[in-house]
Amino acid sequence: MKQYLKFLVNLFGYKINKILLLDRMKNDGRITDLDVFNIFIENQILKEKTNFNFIQIGANDGITSDPIYHNITKYKPNGILIEPQREVFNALINNYKNNENLSFFNFAISDSNSERILYKVDDTFHHRSSCLKGVASFSKDHVIEAFKYNVKDKVDEIDFLSEEVVTTKTFDKLLEISKFDQISLLQIDAESYDYHILVQMFNSKVRPGIVNFEVKMMSDNEKEFVVGRFVQEGYKLYRHGIDLMAYKV
Repeated sequence: MKQYLKFLVNLFGYKINKILLLDRMKNDGRITDLDVFNIFIENQILKEKTNFNFIQIGANDGITSDPIYHNITKYKPNGILIEPQREVFNALINNYKNNENLSFFNFAISDSNSERILYKVDDTFHHRSSCLKGVASFSKDHVIEAFKYNVKDKVDEIDFLSEEVVTTKTFDKLLEISKFDQISLLQIDAESYDYHILVQMFNSKVRPGIVNFEVKMMSDNEKEFVVGRFVQEGYKLYRHGIDLMAYKV
């Protein structure tokens, strides 16, 4: 246990120090900003070429705060994009209308093939912050907290909170729909549901080459489980912003 905790401290501590050092180097002109995540994705695409594929869970509109948009538009790999919000889903399709290698599905990933209530920020408030369009979650509290973080003036939740009944599929059902035997990249941004999707992935038959997911909303126990499982299965982990990237060695 001590060695495992030491690994976590070294992993996260080293990355934090590295980021601070790179910030100082950037400020004095010694380096240029370099997105390590995108470099990994680009290298993987160039390595696998036409065999590269991806699944993006929580694709939003395909552009706003999207970590893989650049490489999708540049290389046009085969991919599946999942977005549960109907209006945002329509924007997603429109933003990629010239890319014939992509398939789009309007559902959420959950623990059953059914329907659930998705809480979201009402469309009339999206102009208050570019981040609000992507705030949609099975957790009402998460949406409320995210809204208050992005909008500082007081707004009654009855005004900004909206509900949408969405279709849900399990991760295994998604794999069945995708017809992918293996996945090069799994990109997850499920607004506090990332952990639950990862648990389903660990219980599935696939192990993507790269998994990128949001770690900010996970509890300490969830973080320990996810990191420990990835390490156990031969992945290296890199922190960038509020995300973790797991890379299969």
